[in-house]
Amino acid sequence: MAVPYLIVVVAMGYTRQSAALGFQLLALVALMDGHVRRFVLLVAAGALFHMSALLLLPLAALAHSRNRAWTLVWVGLAGLGLSAVL
Repeated sequence: MAVPYLIVVVAMGYTRQSAALGFQLLALVALMDGHVRRFVLLVAAGALFHMSALLLLPLAALAHSRNRAWTLVWVGLAGLGLSAVL
């Protein structure tokens, strides 16, 4: 049910949110290729359309860190940020 809603309602009804979603998807592809800077720039471009794009930024720190303790710190900070938003 999520895919039809995403395609029909978000892509056709919420123009700014669908543009931000497009930038988020491009950013995830860049992150899978290992381009962390490109990921951050694409997320920032998506945030110009809708602020929800900023929720992906902690993924850059998780993908870039090699230390397990540092990763746990970032996950904790992201969890606090999400709880503050919700």
